[in-house]
Amino acid sequence: MTVESIMEGKVITLVDTSSLREAWKVFSKRKINSAPVVDAESHLIGILSKEDMLQILYPDFRAYATDVGRIDNALEDDREFAAIMKKKVSEVMNRNVIHTHKLTAVMRVLGRMIAHSVNQLPVVDDENHVIGIITKGAVFDALYRYHKTLFRKKDK
Repeated sequence: MTVESIMEGKVITLVDTSSLREAWKVFSKRKINSAPVVDAESHLIGILSKEDMLQILYPDFRAYATDVGRIDNALEDDREFAAIMKKKVSEVMNRNVIHTHKLTAVMRVLGRMIAHSVNQLPVVDDENHVIGIITKGAVFDALYRYHKTLFRKKDK
């Protein structure tokens, strides 16, 4: 069984020239946690996650936890927030993308996901174009279908 046989072909991608504001909208509207970043020719060049965005927006989150209730710098924070949201996706994305090829064996891709503590991987073709996404959930479901005869009662 290969990745191509169980991947989701409708993948939401971000363009490297998009702003973080645009990425935030995509994440919120599509209810996704990350998205592959592509160039103008749809080549995989990075990945951006909500976590990446939150780390740049709130680099010192501990200050927020210990400074509960104080809002004296709210206007300054809003200006900083607005400036950060204008940054390009390419400035924040992770360029070291763990991905897989469409012909990779499902068990190999599952091993990569577990080893790297990720729940999904972008799927690329031979030219490094993003053509899909594979999730642990899809692998789990495919393995269940493959082994479901083990769960049936034996005929008497």
